[in-house]
Amino acid sequence: MENKEKEALEKVRQKLEDEFLNKKDLYFIMGNLKNHKNSFMIIGIFYPPLIKM
Repeated sequence: MENKEKEALEKVRQKLEDEFLNKKDLYFIMGNLKNHKNSFMIIGIFYPPLIKM
């Protein structure tokens, strides 16, 4: 099971690096919970096309 988890994490990292960081303008949508006001987590991502000037 550990190998499958490592493989999945590597695929996510590779997708973020190759596609989102080079071809998209990547934004993380952050949020927290009512009971944990000082802890934030990524609750979504927004990735419009990257416009080069």
